[in-house]
Amino acid sequence: MLYIYAVAALLKMCNWTQNDTFRSAGETVYGTVIEILLMWLLELPGVYLAGMVFRLPVLWVFFFVYSGEPIWFYLMQKRLYSGRWIKPVTPQGKKAVKGFRRALLHREL
Repeated sequence: MLYIYAVAALLKMCNWTQNDTFRSAGETVYGTVIEILLMWLLELPGVYLAGMVFRLPVLWVFFFVYSGEPIWFYLMQKRLYSGRWIKPVTPQGKKAVKGFRRALLHREL
């Protein structure tokens, strides 16, 4: 159980950090919607099915508690490297954002 939590905690902390980065940049909706959808469509049904329907051992139920974290991590990484989460607020930022996004997509930073 500790090994499952060790991997899940690492992914969870990365997801929280990325989500907070998006929120501080003005992108408040994406991370919240992904988190809620994964919880209600994957994690909660998975935990219920594993524990109540299939009567799996507690380790499998515990695994399903964190089953959405790798998917959330992938989606957050994809959003991070797309650059669409950056919302410039100054005139200089508005001028520079297209070049920054292009450099981010081509990994020129």
